[in-house]
Amino acid sequence: MSTKTITFRPVIDTAALRLVAKRQKYRDLSEFINDAIREKAEKATEDPEARRFLSRVAEAAYEYMGWKFRKPTAVEAVEIRRGVKEMKSGKVKTISSQQLLKHIEKL
Repeated sequence: MSTKTITFRPVIDTAALRLVAKRQKYRDLSEFINDAIREKAEKATEDPEARRFLSRVAEAAYEYMGWKFRKPTAVEAVEIRRGVKEMKSGKVKTISSQQLLKHIEKL
């Protein structure tokens, strides 16, 4: 990586940017900005043919598995939010995906 410095004046308030970076568990604002720039550059250089191919593969997989995605109803949305709130508060015991994978490997 180059050690040159680029002056950057964000359009968004820096305090708001720092808050977003902190909520997403970045160590500092520079790491957040670097990740955003890297992601944007990857999307800009992505091959449209590959993107179309992956989209068609995903559609075929959804059709094969019988999956249908839709927006939840108002009642379902309330239930989902309640479940998430309970998990975050600790009322419901949760297990991380890493723990789940370790458990499955033991079987």
